[in-house]
Amino acid sequence: MPKVQGKPCPNCSLVKHFTITDDEFLKLRAGEFIQDVFPDMEPQDREAFVSGYCPPCWDALFCFDEEGD
Repeated sequence: MPKVQGKPCPNCSLVKHFTITDDEFLKLRAGEFIQDVFPDMEPQDREAFVSGYCPPCWDALFCFDEEGD
């Protein structure tokens, strides 16, 4: 039976839901790297799974242009 993980973005409170299997859940609990458990998941979705930050908020808070502005 899949599990659904919902985590609100700490910045905007948007809730992102993920469906994971029991096996994936157990691998994460055992300390496996998220990119190994979910190799086909987009990196921004893996970040949202781990930290809760949605892609727009992550970009607004942590991305800077190449010139350092």
